[in-house]
Amino acid sequence: MYQIGKSFRFSAAHHLPSLPASHKCHATHGHNYEVELHLQAATLDEHAFVVDYGALAEFKQWLANELDHTDLNNPYHPRLHHPHVASELQQPSAEALAALIYDVIVASDWDWADFLYAVTVRETENTYATFRAY
Repeated sequence: MYQIGKSFRFSAAHHLPSLPASHKCHATHGHNYEVELHLQAATLDEHAFVVDYGALAEFKQWLANELDHTDLNNPYHPRLHHPHVASELQQPSAEALAALIYDVIVASDWDWADFLYAVTVRETENTYATFRAY
């Protein structure tokens, strides 16, 4: 099995309202998020690629349009609604965000979406969450 990955960055604010008020993540704060897409294929295409990295530019554009410089807790933000995981963003943890991004890609018509097997969301260089298909 061949596997590749590509990282993207965006900035956004959030808070985790289900945590006690004494927890530092209960208060609104921001992150410079890093999103890693993990793709795989059993065979390589005619160019010896799993997927051409250039094809992932459409995800970069989606991220810039939909999540960059947003408040992830804003339930009225039209760019954050997605039928598969909208309820998870009521508590916009890195785990819920990874699942949202995964579901958005799988539901898209992007040619490479079928090759996606995991999404990792990093809030800091030391903390991350990964959502996998299996």
